Amino acid sequence: MDKAAIFKGSKEGIVLLVNPDLDFTSIVNFLSKTLEERKLFFSGASLLLDTNDRIFSEEELKNLGSLFQKYGVSFRIKGEEKIYGTEFLNLSNLQEEKMAVVTHTMRSGQSIKFDGSVVVLGDINEGAEVNASKNVYIFGIVRGIINAGEKIIS
Repeated sequence: MDKAAIFKGSKEGIVLLVNPDLDFTSIVNFLSKTLEERKLFFSGASLLLDTNDRIFSEEELKNLGSLFQKYGVSFRIKGEEKIYGTEFLNLSNLQEEKMAVVTHTMRSGQSIKFDGSVVVLGDINEGAEVNASKNVYIFGIVRGIINAGEKIIS
């Protein structure tokens, strides 16, 4: 491996293969440059860090965590359960929000208007409509109409 690290796509998501022969500073410099150049792509991403049998010290893991936090990236080390980076997220500022959950496919003629966010666990077929004053999360195929951030007047 010529580079300090290689990013690869896999069924587990984005895998970061680290060159075990390079010093930590070279790896961090490479990652800083790459993350800065592609910050929109990596923002909110979760990486699987494959260390290639390189052992990182606790201090090095903290440095990696700080670097990844700067770009909104969480990571876990291959073979470990712990996800690093989530402790850096300030979850104490989360506020409760109104949310409607639709647990079926929406058919033509069906619609939902909700003052808050809407989650649809199914498809939205042609002729169906979802209107939400906040966010709309779809876990299915959208063929219908979606309006998010819309002022709802009931």
